[in-house]
Amino acid sequence: MIMIVANVLKSLLSFSMMAVLLAYSTIPAFYPTNGLPSSGIEGSNPAVMATDIGGLAKNPNSVFNGILKGSYNIPFVKGLSVDGFAAIDKSWNFNKTFNKPYLLYDYNKTTNVYTPRVVGGSNNLATLNESQQNQTQTTANIKLNYQLSFDKHNINAFAGYEQSEIKSETFGANRQNFPTTQTPELSQGGTAATDRDNSGSSYHFTRKSWIGKLSYNYSEKYLADIQMRIDGSSTFPKGNQYGYFPSVSAGWVVTKESFMNLSWLNYLKLRASYGALGNDNVGLFQYLNTYAFNNQLVLGSSIVPGMDLTKLANPQVHWEVAHKTDVALESVIMKNLYFEFIYFQH
Repeated sequence: MIMIVANVLKSLLSFSMMAVLLAYSTIPAFYPTNGLPSSGIEGSNPAVMATDIGGLAKNPNSVFNGILKGSYNIPFVKGLSVDGFAAIDKSWNFNKTFNKPYLLYDYNKTTNVYTPRVVGGSNNLATLNESQQNQTQTTANIKLNYQLSFDKHNINAFAGYEQSEIKSETFGANRQNFPTTQTPELSQGGTAATDRDNSGSSYHFTRKSWIGKLSYNYSEKYLADIQMRIDGSSTFPKGNQYGYFPSVSAGWVVTKESFMNLSWLNYLKLRASYGALGNDNVGLFQYLNTYAFNNQLVLGSSIVPGMDLTKLANPQVHWEVAHKTDVALESVIMKNLYFEFIYFQH
């Protein structure tokens, strides 16, 4: 109930804010002589719009987030372990907006007459809009880890697999010209064909990823990383669904060398990296032709909807790839002065 009230107030305030900014300070919200609501400016009275006189707005939301995690140290191989998780995120969103007409009054000082003006709704009658969206996202991840240290050598590696799926369904419907404001339900609107409309859509998106990384350092002085991602996305057609994104990096902590004995130089590190990143956050299903019912045809004595080709397919759409290079120098001087120089190219 608290969420519904909050959303109603938020909706009403957003509609009335512009009216507040445009209102003249000389125009009363309610006439002092009889308490009738004034028409404000251009038929907007913020004091009235902040009440439920113009209808109702409900926007309840329900969200479920669940995750199950696990890990296991494999006993017969030192440093080998496996971990993973499975997660589900589900949301339900419903919106119902009922706009009904109400009266505001214009005052004529010359004739001392209060003239009513009908505002809200459509054609002096109520309108109703309802919509709902249900979305589910599932994610599964499993990763094999390995750690090994001997003498001054340290190795850290993992290989993993992850997949995710998103399903979404949306519908909307509206009715106009309600004969009474006492029944704010879709079935009670006007009976003409032009008094009703509806819409609906859905989509299904999946992604698969193979991820691997190998890290090595010698006495925390020489460091190196090699990474590889193979990502597959349903955004792209077969043949272009997978992208390959390697990266490498290396570092050298110079102050760990025996020849570096400067008392004022506490830390000096050189590092560099190069890698490729992919992006599939582009328009879905570009590899398919897009059609829409934009016209009508006469077949015999009947008028039927006609379908138009509105957008040609792009069968070559593929992953967006960015190549990045990074070279940096990190330093600490006199124990308190930190210095970093970075060259970055994208």
